[in-house]
Amino acid sequence: MRRTGKKFISPIEPLALKWLSLIEFSDEESNRTKLRAQAIRLSNSGYSISQISQICLTTQETVSKWIDGWENINLTL
Repeated sequence: MRRTGKKFISPIEPLALKWLSLIEFSDEESNRTKLRAQAIRLSNSGYSISQISQICLTTQETVSKWIDGWENINLTL
């Protein structure tokens, strides 16, 4: 999928994708945390912020903040 003119996650390493999947399907995480993990994985798969917000039933602004938060975490790792 082309990634021009839109906000997407930087490519995610396989181990991080596995970690996100574990969070998304965990019984111990909050629903909000699970949604964040799902949103990050969807962005990595090429879904737009608009599509992710519809899937996660949240605003585009919220999804954008989740993506920014993920990118900030990755910069410090």
